[in-house]
Amino acid sequence: MPLLLPYIALMATILITGAFSSGFDWLYPLRVIVSISILAYFANAYKPWLQPISLTAVLIGGGVFVFWLVAVPASAAQDLAFAQSLATAPLYWQYLWLGFRIIGATLTVPIIEELAFRGYLLAKLVNKDFEQVPPGHYTPLSFLASSALFGLLHGAWLAGTLAGMAYAFAYYQRKTLTDPITAHAVTNALLATYVIMTGHWSLW
Repeated sequence: MPLLLPYIALMATILITGAFSSGFDWLYPLRVIVSISILAYFANAYKPWLQPISLTAVLIGGGVFVFWLVAVPASAAQDLAFAQSLATAPLYWQYLWLGFRIIGATLTVPIIEELAFRGYLLAKLVNKDFEQVPPGHYTPLSFLASSALFGLLHGAWLAGTLAGMAYAFAYYQRKTLTDPITAHAVTNALLATYVIMTGHWSLW
């Protein structure tokens, strides 16, 4: 299933890499490689959903970024622990790891999570035969439940839930998954830039 299988593959990879990582997830690049591979496999299935990027989606993503900085404080202890762990690796691996981390945060994660939560779950909570649900259509229950479950993925549950609501709203505007994916990607790209510039690694 093109909407859900990429997410399942990502979660399985996280479990596997986590089992072989002690504290710092040095195997994070494997998540990105698996994600890109499975998205490429289903690429033709996604073509009908592709639309030009909208300014509204970009603005929603920027708004979520600002909200996230206000709602989720950085942890100095976690920032330091991350920096110290990363510094133990050779310089080339530090840059390579960070490159994969940026690709994951700004590209593969937004696509996979939006396919699963806005594309699949939002509709599945409306009708078991989710393929019969028109794009962008949802009920109050599906809107709240899918956003709350999305929030559970993040350390800050309330902030994550409200972010999920914002991405669902982006989906509702033009009824295309391009918009929540764009909004999510913009949020994560801005957050990645902020994290690297400030060293507030705990926000990642």
